[in-house]
Amino acid sequence: MKTRKILVVLAACALLISSFGTSVAANAAETVNETVNSSSIRNSSENGEALNYGDFQYIIESDNTVTITKYKGSDPLVTIPDNIDDKLVAAIGENAFYACSSLRSIYIPDSVTRIKDFAFLNCESLTSAAIPNSVTSMGTSVF
Repeated sequence: MKTRKILVVLAACALLISSFGTSVAANAAETVNETVNSSSIRNSSENGEALNYGDFQYIIESDNTVTITKYKGSDPLVTIPDNIDDKLVAAIGENAFYACSSLRSIYIPDSVTRIKDFAFLNCESLTSAAIPNSVTSMGTSVF
């Protein structure tokens, strides 16, 4: 009888230890996956793939500035942020707001120096665009 009780206690301890080990392993695997996914997101931008910030898609340029590549929202009044993830928003990319039918007014911050081709083309409701003096380069058919 004593041997049986000892075996039951040992089996319970083994079960407890194995479930604890599985939990620790699962948590470690989760942490590794989160780290890999975060790295993939950063690397995606380095490869030119767009990242998301609110209603904006953007890429990080080689000079560590941000270019807005797409606006996915429907707000009639839009303010472009001056920085995203502690990086200056320096450009509005080609076709970034193309045919954005709801857009009526756009505010562009002083951090922006370039507005690329067709950025606001076919935005038929756009009636107001605050373009700062910092913009030194505008592409073809911006509006």
